[in-house]
This record gives sequence, C-alpha cells and structure tokens, in this order.
Amino acid sequence: MDLLKHGWSLMVSPDSWLVQIGYVNSFISGEPVDLFYNPVPWMNYSLFSFLAERINKNFEVFEFGSGNSTLFFAKHVRELYSIEYDKKWFDLISKKIIVQELNNVRYIYCELGNAYSNKIVQIDTFFDMVIIDGRQRVECAIRAYSKLKDSGVLILDDSDRVKYKEIFDFYQIKGFAFVTFSSVKPNGFGAEYSTIFYKKGENILGL
Repeated sequence: MDLLKHGWSLMVSPDSWLVQIGYVNSFISGEPVDLFYNPVPWMNYSLFSFLAERINKNFEVFEFGSGNSTLFFAKHVRELYSIEYDKKWFDLISKKIIVQELNNVRYIYCELGNAYSNKIVQIDTFFDMVIIDGRQRVECAIRAYSKLKDSGVLILDDSDRVKYKEIFDFYQIKGFAFVTFSSVKPNGFGAEYSTIFYKKGENILGL
C-alpha cells in the first residue's frame, strides 16, 4: 500500500518529473503533449529532450509518419515535409495543420509501396534531419541517404527491432556513427529506443 501511495504521489506532485515532462497530461489526454498540453512527438523523452535543445528555424526536415511530431517540429524548423499513408489520420492532421496555420508544412498523402519510400527522392530539397517513424522503414532509410545534407542526420524510432539491422549496416558502410537514446514515451510504460545516425564532427546536432 505504501508503494502505491508513493507511486501516486509521483504522478500528481507538481514537481514530479512525470508531471513536468508532460507524461501525466499525455496519459490524461491520450496523446503526446507537454506540461501545457502543447503537442510533442511520440518519441522517448531522452531523445525528445536532446532534439528540443538543438533544433532551430534553419532546419529543413522530412518525416516518414506524421502526428503530433508534425505539429511540434513545424513550429521549430524552417520547413517540414511529412508523408502519411493512413488517409483518415492524414485528414485529421491536415485539419490541425490548417487550424494552427502551420504554413511551412508540406503534408503529403501517399499509399504504401515504392512511391511511399521514393517520395523523398522526388523532392528538390536536401534535409538537415530525416525522421523514420512510419512504415517500410528500411526502404525509407536507404532512400533518405541521398537526400541528407553533408551535415544531416537520420533518426530511426523503435530502433531496437531486429528487422532494422539492415539500416545500421547500411549507414555504417556509408561512414555514419550512431547513438541510441532510451526512456519511456508519452503514454508508455517501458523503455523505448531511438537512434540518431550522424557523421562525426560535421553534423547539425553537434554530436
């Protein structure tokens, strides 16, 4: 009983890390938000905290998979391309983008298949950051390589999954190092893993 009381106090105390980071609000609202109910990416808090201190309005970003991450990054970078394969989800996020007047978002609907993973190659922009958090992650990560700036980084969510080993092999051959972050995600209960692939000494995150 004492353990349960202690756990509850951690959840409701205003000074609690869980409260301050937005975990409690995310649990209540059912979506990733911060202490003030602003949208945040559904990524582990260690990675999110690291990125939030380093991204800026000069960044060109592409993300495979959309959501609150789209709404968050759009407010902190110069231009954001986001691709989504789920039409109902695309329509929902599209409305939020319009309501919040996020005019720097290029939001793209594309069904799964070769067109989905190839979409980034068709865009006449090179990116500071590419986020892989949708489907066909291996194919998307490999296609993204040619669209990264020399100082660009690639972020792979759920990177502990065995089926993504090919991504690690590919980027290591290309001369990239990597660092993995782990902690709980909004609404999560266990450790989740995400990895940043970067080139030492010449990347936009200062790794």
